[in-house]
Amino acid sequence: MKHLFRTISCIGGLLLLGLYFAACNPISVADDVETPVVAPKLVLQALLCPQNTMQSLHVLTTLPLNADLEEYYRALDKVRDPWRMATDGIIPSALVRITNLETQAELTVPFQIDTLCYTFHTKDFPLTEGTRYRINVDFGSYPPLEEEVTIAAATRPEVEVLNQSLATFVRFYVPREPRRYFCVYTYTTRNDGWLGERARVKVDYLSSETSYDGVLTLRSKSKLNPFETQQTPPKLDSLIIYEIDGRTYRYFQALNKNEEVGNNPFAAPAILENFVKDGFGLVAPLWRYKTIVP
Repeated sequence: MKHLFRTISCIGGLLLLGLYFAACNPISVADDVETPVVAPKLVLQALLCPQNTMQSLHVLTTLPLNADLEEYYRALDKVRDPWRMATDGIIPSALVRITNLETQAELTVPFQIDTLCYTFHTKDFPLTEGTRYRINVDFGSYPPLEEEVTIAAATRPEVEVLNQSLATFVRFYVPREPRRYFCVYTYTTRNDGWLGERARVKVDYLSSETSYDGVLTLRSKSKLNPFETQQTPPKLDSLIIYEIDGRTYRYFQALNKNEEVGNNPFAAPAILENFVKDGFGLVAPLWRYKTIVP
């Protein structure tokens, strides 16, 4: 009986030892799994605003995990501070051209190292309402991009600002239909107690879908300062009002929602629509109506 027990113990020990070494060895099946190779593509974001004197065009590359990005990294060898661009995939040496399709005037847009984007002045290449433009982007062996956009004539809405004690109301007198979209930058200054006065900027995106009786209202509520016994509402410095199209509205709404999700593993990311053929991004018109200083 003792010999049988020893034999079983010996066999059991050998099995446990075999399982231990098997667990320590790499899983050969996992080593044979091939991950798909995704080729990088160009990303173009251009919002053309005829009311702005400077226009900015952002050109980047996607950064797939399993892609060969040697061509992109070689393009960074000749620029200073390449790490500023590499983390976001910014391309400094693409050939970016904009063409007026009515006059066939063309401009090669230069890259500005200070702003990390391609910029041009409207005195060198005017943008006018009612005109169609084409943007071409070429970079190495990447699929080239070609996008066209029309800057339609804009109809400025009537806007009213009510700056009350604990909230600011911005009213747009627009009907629900036809659908219109707005982007509002709100600049305020508030006293944060021992931190002193601090300037803040808030960006809101609005759709006339929420218009009620012909009035679209943006309400910006003031947050109370827990360190101050006597509450001082923030001072409204100015408002900048832009009108955007439906594509731009959905594009930036999705971007903002994904930023709000952050690192929350339980939140579902918003679907980001793509509006650039053979690449990613958005090319759209933008209208700046006014800067309101109460």
